[in-house]
Amino acid sequence: MVNQTLCEMLGYTEAELLALPTDLLIHPEDRDPGLERMRQLLEGRLTSFRQDKRYRRKDGHFLWVRLTASVVRDAKGAVQHMIGVVENIDDYRRTQIELAAARSRELEIGARIQQGLLVAPPPPDLQGLWLSSFSQASGGIDGDFVDVIRINEHVVDVLAGDVMGKGVPAALLGAATKLQFSRSLAELLSRRDQGEGLPAPKSIVAAVNRAMAPHLQALEAFVTLAYLRIDTRADTLTWVGCGHEETLLIPGQSTYRSRTLANQQPPIGIFLDMDFSEDQCALRPGDSVFLCSDGVTEAIHVSGERMGSMRVHRRVTERMRQLGTPTMVLQALRRDGQNARLLDDVTTMMLVRHDLNYPARRIELAVALVSLPPLREFVQQQALAAGLPEEAASNFTVAAVEVFTNILRHGQDKLDHPMLEAILEQREGGVVLEMHHVGAAFEPPAELPEAELATFPEGGFGLQIIRQACDEVSYRHLDGVNTVRLTLRGRVATQPA
Repeated sequence: MVNQTLCEMLGYTEAELLALPTDLLIHPEDRDPGLERMRQLLEGRLTSFRQDKRYRRKDGHFLWVRLTASVVRDAKGAVQHMIGVVENIDDYRRTQIELAAARSRELEIGARIQQGLLVAPPPPDLQGLWLSSFSQASGGIDGDFVDVIRINEHVVDVLAGDVMGKGVPAALLGAATKLQFSRSLAELLSRRDQGEGLPAPKSIVAAVNRAMAPHLQALEAFVTLAYLRIDTRADTLTWVGCGHEETLLIPGQSTYRSRTLANQQPPIGIFLDMDFSEDQCALRPGDSVFLCSDGVTEAIHVSGERMGSMRVHRRVTERMRQLGTPTMVLQALRRDGQNARLLDDVTTMMLVRHDLNYPARRIELAVALVSLPPLREFVQQQALAAGLPEEAASNFTVAAVEVFTNILRHGQDKLDHPMLEAILEQREGGVVLEMHHVGAAFEPPAELPEAELATFPEGGFGLQIIRQACDEVSYRHLDGVNTVRLTLRGRVATQPA
């Protein structure tokens, strides 16, 4: 039996609705869950159930309804009949779908803001500094931001911040704050007297606070910040800390302990006008610096405990001592924390200080096909700059591309968007190229099989090309990080008389 209300809801007469097969009435995606609930109800495992499902109207359109079903049993417990109450929830469900679509668009916009404006990759060619950064969303949009400002040949300013709040508003505030630093720096530089030194970091932060505090207070928001100035000629690091996760300084000499750079004042936006202070320490070749947002320290470890600053800093120091390169430290930390539960967005940056005369160049690349052209250009240019003959440089470049291709096809880990780090060093009339990536260990055969065209491209051609183009090839695996080292000795091109 059906009542008139259900007939009018679906557009059928009573006779048409009673004659309609269930398979034609219910949306295909909703049939199996409903049948399973029905089975449990008839078997007595449920006393009633409720399901949101779609019924087909006579005009062919599907209508969202909420079915609440129960059964009437006799004195012996046998089912006499079933009662179903059908409620029209079509407007409600369509509103929910539209809201979900709008939220998805908001997340997409926020992700673009974060990647394009807030956490763009640092410049690769800073003299005496190797930098890498990484950002991962926790499921929403946040106001984390980082920036690297090249002041002159020897001075670089680095900032990392986090806006209180979530969603697109926080992302927009983060972008506005990041932009304000560049604006305030430009204004201070334009006002200085001839011969006067650079604006101090504390003066820049104070100028940003004066500009942003009224807007932040009106929006009931604030910004935590770590502002660093690195002078590679003076070997100094000057910092201003404003309520952010404390920066970690790791000395190059393992006999010295790591230290944190303490905050000197509250976040930006708390006070409209205040005096900011700064401190300074040595930053020598071999030292490294780690910055992160509180999403890193507040993540939940697999043990159920909060990660905490001490655990994070201890692991960063261990990884830096092991690996020594910024990209691999961050990639290894990602791998270590794959099973951690994020409560907030994660933003990290790693800086490694090198001697200004260090004869090595570095490039950071996504493990993806689009990285082949920049890798090829990097190796070719650096090999020629090292003095290799053109033919040797070209063969060496082909070998590097083969290594990258093997990593792309066989050596990737389970990380989303993994990164590779390539370092090419001039050494005793030749070159050494190291390519680092996270993933399972690879051990090539001691004797390569004869390459056969019938099994191309799996016939050993790649490994043979690599060995023939190099004097030495080695593979190393250390706690989840692989290093392929290609060495070419004594092939420097002779200069014409």
